[in-house]
Parts: sequence; structure tokens; C-alpha cells
Amino acid sequence: MLTTALQGLRERANQKTTIDVLSSLLVNKTSTAAGRTERRQFAEKMPAVVVMVDELACVCAGARFVHTGASWLSKEFIAAFEH
Repeated sequence: MLTTALQGLRERANQKTTIDVLSSLLVNKTSTAAGRTERRQFAEKMPAVVVMVDELACVCAGARFVHTGASWLSKEFIAAFEH
């Protein structure tokens, strides 16, 4: 099981957010064969990803946080295999 916790969505340099830090869990970029292999192996070990969102300060912030998280998951684990 893998557990990560983010306390909120913050903008970082180069159009990045705190959610993009999760990409550091993976060594290779999604655009490479090694990256697709890495994600396939990750999925074999952890076939389900559960995301829990708790205690968001306001509806606007929560919606953006959820949308950004879903976009990250899509980019890292779905879009890489849609060629």
C-alpha cells in the first residue's frame, strides 16, 4: 500500500503545484517506453488507487484541488497508454 498526504494545493515555480511533487515517486517520464513500463509495473503491484479528500477550506479550493489531482492521475497513469 502507498499512502501520501497533501494538505492543500499550492502554486509552485514553472506552473507546477504541490500535486506535481507526486511525480517524484516515479523515475521515468510518461512519454518514454521506460515510463510506461514503470507505470505498468506500479499498476501490477497496486491495481487500485484510492484518493481521499478531507477537510477542504472552501468549495472553490476543494474543487480545484480535486480537479488538479484527477488531472495528475490521468496524465501519469491513463494518458500514457492512450496512443
